This record gives sequence, structure tokens and C-alpha cells, in this order.
Amino acid sequence: MNYLYKSYITINTELGKVKGIHDKLNNKDIFTFYQIPYALPPVKSLRWKYPILWKQKYNKIYDATVYSKIPNQHLYFYYKYYNNFCYKYFIKKIKYTQTEDCLYLDIYTPTVERINIPVVVCIYGGHYQYGYSRNIRINKEYLNNVLYITLNYRLGIFGFFQHPELKKENTFGNYGISDIICALNWIKNNIQSYGGDPNNITVEGQGSGANIILYLMCNQQCINNHLFHKAILHSCSQLYNLKSKINDSIELSDILVGQGRNQLLRLRNLDENIINQLYNNIKDIDKLLFANIDGFIIKNNPIFLFKNGKQMKIPIIIGYNYDDGKMLFNSGFNKLFIHPINNIKYNKIDIKNLNQIYKNINNNKIFSIKRYFTDFMFLHFNKLIAQYHTNYANTYFYILKHINITNIDIYCCFELDLLYFFNNNNSYNINVNNELKIKILKYINTFIISGTPNDIKNKLILWKEFENGLSLYFNNEIYMNFFSEYQSIKIMNKNYNL
Repeated sequence: MNYLYKSYITINTELGKVKGIHDKLNNKDIFTFYQIPYALPPVKSLRWKYPILWKQKYNKIYDATVYSKIPNQHLYFYYKYYNNFCYKYFIKKIKYTQTEDCLYLDIYTPTVERINIPVVVCIYGGHYQYGYSRNIRINKEYLNNVLYITLNYRLGIFGFFQHPELKKENTFGNYGISDIICALNWIKNNIQSYGGDPNNITVEGQGSGANIILYLMCNQQCINNHLFHKAILHSCSQLYNLKSKINDSIELSDILVGQGRNQLLRLRNLDENIINQLYNNIKDIDKLLFANIDGFIIKNNPIFLFKNGKQMKIPIIIGYNYDDGKMLFNSGFNKLFIHPINNIKYNKIDIKNLNQIYKNINNNKIFSIKRYFTDFMFLHFNKLIAQYHTNYANTYFYILKHINITNIDIYCCFELDLLYFFNNNNSYNINVNNELKIKILKYINTFIISGTPNDIKNKLILWKEFENGLSLYFNNEIYMNFFSEYQSIKIMNKNYNL
């Protein structure tokens, strides 16, 4: 990228003056505003409470030129996950301050004129344990008349703690998701000052970030207030079963402050580093704290809500990578997965049929198990969501099956579609198909603007809506059925309780 210069700019907003960075890249303007507060810091008495929207006026020019604070991370899980498989491809070590005071967002825009350009809000994945706004692979070179926002939200024990005393406050975990709802409210109220259109907002997420979007689409506050208008979901999955982790939360509480009355009060008075250190000692994935059906933020499993039309009726793009499950299976998520032979919902005929489809799954051959893991956790989950949603709104489905890479050990795995959707190779040591990337970027940019990836003006249909199980393989743009979909879906649906 060819940066010509770097300077600063101060703009007027509803909350006061804000100072940002002005870059010039390939003769195009790029304005960046880092770490703008969207909620009050969730510290001390506000720990494990829903965020309070930031409405305070800045008493001086707010400096949005520095990036320093990120949410507390589960570092063991973070580094183990990548070191075990593809650390060398994906990630750089964290260099920012981890803190509860993390509820900030970043804005990247090609203009600060109030001309209402489309807005994309990016929600990072990280299995609810790690991630931060700066780690999302935004390529500034491809802002292309779109304003991008990345944001922090609480993670791990700070974002998904489920202590029983919290129910008395009408909350029960999912604070990280409530942070995102708060951020969307802030964006709706304030983004026009930065050039964005509050009535044309697309949310985008990968992995757990995509799952969060499903929860947001079923959240009544998001629905009632029209907090976003389109969604792009990469690799949402059945990995997160939304079960209560109250026993694990109580166990952590007893270790931190001991049993007895007013345990929640004593926990709120505890130093955040002590809490995070204990949580980081957890090495078992099944003991980590994830999103749960709390009755407040998440009412039910989105599969059932989508099936019954309880979600936002907005256009979506949804899909996954052909080998999404392999890296996660190798990284420990197989612990959350019930082998089909041990699944009491499958009978002898089911197992026989699965054996025919997956070739000796009964003999526990590892390739067959991994293929089944990917199909169950990703393929069926994504296709069911698409199938239900297409009854109510435009739905576009994709599978990224093969990519032009030389690193055969990574296959077409989890996160690789982001290289195409974000147009950024800088965080990876992987060669991608540039022609394919350009095509996908055109689809996505058109969708962000209009809610369809097709060229309506020229009546050009590039990507059909999801119907009859048809999906778009990005590598060759051929519509086809997945090889095992109709053979296995009835069997797998038993485990979805459908």
C-alpha cells in the first residue's frame, strides 16, 4: 500500500469535537478514529451489569488517534489454539493493555462529510474468550465508499459470568452481547457525524461473532429499534450449545472469595487481574464460559426462533469453509462433540446410513469423524438457518470449497473466507486467488449498499437466493448440492431436536 502522508483532523460530533487520523492511500482519503467510548466503563459496581450508553459530552477535544485498551483475554486458550495449528499464519502476539475498561469502538471511513454512506459493523470471533477490535483484518485500501466500525466487547468471565445472584438484577451472563447491542445504539445515534448512514447498517461476524449476530437478530431490542438492516455471517455453528454454566461460575466464585453471603458484592470488589488470572488457569474447553439462554438477551436457540419466524426479516449472506471443522476438532472442540456411535438419539439404521455416507465412521476413522464433525457443526447449522430465513427475507448462501494455496496443511479451514471478504492478505502468509477475491468483493460491496449481491441496475443476477438446498461454491461459481446433504440431514436433525 502506498501511503503518501499522515496528518490529523478534528471533526464536530453530537458529543463534541473528536480528533482522528487522516491518511492518503493511493490518492484516496482514509480517516481513522480509534477507541471512541460507546458505554461507561463496566468496572467496580458496574461489573457484570448491562452497559450504560455513553451520552456524556466531551469536555475537551477527544483524542481518537491512539489505540491501547482491549478486553481481558483468555491467553492460554488464545495461544494454545493457534500454536497447535496455524499460529504462524494468523496472529501476532497481543501488545495492548487488557482491561475491563474496554467498551470502545473504532471507525474507518473514506469521508467525514455527512453524506450518509453505508456502514458495516464488524464483530470479531474468538469463541467468547479472546479477540479485540484492532485484530479484525480491515483493509483500509478497500473502504470503497463504505464506513467500517470495529468494536470491543467483554469476554470470558467478564462477559459471560452466570452467578445465581445476578438473576435478582434481571441479568444472567451474556454481558458481552449486551455490549454489542449498546454499541449498535450508539452507532445509530452518532454515526452520521462521521459520514455514515444510520439507516443502512450491515453487521458482519465470523465464528462466535456470527453466532452473536444470530442472537442479535432474535433480540427484541434490536428488532424494535431496527439497529441494523443486513447481516453477513461466516461460519456460525452448533459449537456453542447455549447451556447454563452456573456450576462452573459458582466454582470459580468459591475459589475467588469463598462461600457465604453477598458473594457477588465481594466479587465486584475484587481486583480484575486476580479474576482474570484464575480464569486463565482453566485449560479445559468445557469449563470455559460461553453465551447461554438467559431469558433476557437470548430467549432460545436461534434454530427454533428462525424456524418460527421470530428473527429480524433482513437480507443475509451466510456460509462457511469446506473444512471449517478440522482445525477446531484438532484444537480441542472435539470435547464438546458427541460421537454419533455414543449418541442415544441415533438408532442402528441411522448408524448404518451414516457409515455409508462417511465411510466407516463406526470404526472411528479420524477422517470420517472430522468430516462428520464439520457437517454437523457447520454445514447443517448454516443450511438450516438459511432454509428458515429464506421464507422471510433475501438469503444468499456460500461454501468456500477450494482456494489456490500452497500451504496444504491448512486446507480450506476456519477463517480463510475472511481473506476474500476483507481483501487483506497482510495478516497471513497465504496466497489467495486474486481473480476470485475481486469477484467476491464486488458481491459483498453491492450487498452492503443495496441488500443484494446482484447488479439490479443492469438486471444481472450473479448470485441466486437460497432455494432447494442450492448454494454457491465461490471457487467456480457453480450451483450444486453438497454431496451428503440430503442423505444425512434427516439423521442429523434428530440431534437438533427438529
